[in-house]
Amino acid sequence: MNSKHLSAVAIDVGYGNLKVMAAQQGGDVDTADAFLLPIGAAPIEHAPRLANGAPQLHGGEEVLLPDGRRWVGGIDPTYLSGFARQTHEEYPSTDEYLALYLAGLAKLEALGHRTIDVLVTGVPCSQFVGPRRQQVKDVITSRFKGVHVLGGNRTVEVRNAFVVAQPMGSYTGFLSEHPVPVKAGERDTRTVLVIDVGFYSVDWVLMQSGGMRDGSAGSSRTATSTILDAAAQAISAAHGGVPLSVEKLDGAFKSGEEILRLGAIQVPFRAFIDAAAGEKARIAMSKIASAMRLNEDVVDHVLLAGGAAMLFHAAAKRAFPASDVTITPNPVMANARGYLGMALRYSEMQRKAG
Repeated sequence: MNSKHLSAVAIDVGYGNLKVMAAQQGGDVDTADAFLLPIGAAPIEHAPRLANGAPQLHGGEEVLLPDGRRWVGGIDPTYLSGFARQTHEEYPSTDEYLALYLAGLAKLEALGHRTIDVLVTGVPCSQFVGPRRQQVKDVITSRFKGVHVLGGNRTVEVRNAFVVAQPMGSYTGFLSEHPVPVKAGERDTRTVLVIDVGFYSVDWVLMQSGGMRDGSAGSSRTATSTILDAAAQAISAAHGGVPLSVEKLDGAFKSGEEILRLGAIQVPFRAFIDAAAGEKARIAMSKIASAMRLNEDVVDHVLLAGGAAMLFHAAAKRAFPASDVTITPNPVMANARGYLGMALRYSEMQRKAG
């Protein structure tokens, strides 16, 4: 790709994965470059070493933070010494968040995406509509925009960055995949409750006619992390107290494995996750259903997205029996795909404006 060409980019620095998508201005989502990377990020000295002393990155990227410190981002956290996952609202202000963002840019730079016209990302609904919403958006856009020197003669310029509520990405995808013909001047009046099941939070928003319904967005901390934590404790207790970290269980769950090896013990762990998910999903869905009771009409569609969407499907169907409850295609990347669609449209609008 010619480095003079402008790109549109989506980067979702999540609490569970790093999702990255990019297309040349005028391109489309279906043929975009896409990456799904682990959430590991740490100073480079925390990475494993090869025999010659060089860091072993295991698919991650070495990057430079603005102050010159060398970090690795996008590596499986089980390879890092002393890794502690960030599970708090100040995550966008951390070095880990920035290192992951720069790792995403490094992956794109290698493919020629060196001048980004528009970049779109998202944050949990609690942050997007919360009392500190403008501060959160300002922190992220100030860190994302500008010329980023990544090290090794790699440089990426980001001209514009926008922050949206995370579930809006999946809603954008829903509209493109389920168009409804309307007459000129009319609006698509379907209500779509988007529920994004993330590692740190379960976020929801009620969308209609392309916008958020007032007071309809919220977040619950009863998310994937609480399911994995409960499952890890149950597995440990059922096998004589053998140690099991959430990181190891998370890795096995994401990779689609059926058996978890704990030393000499082999554990069919899926039943433990399903059992924990049944209770946690019920709690989260009860909170969402209570929030939707202020809505005078039945919700037309309930759309589940996020890496653990399948764990919440049954609870969602019970909570919204009169709605069409579906899991978005490729739920892990659903928000990123929507962000990229937004970025492409923003970029095209700016191109036409001159």
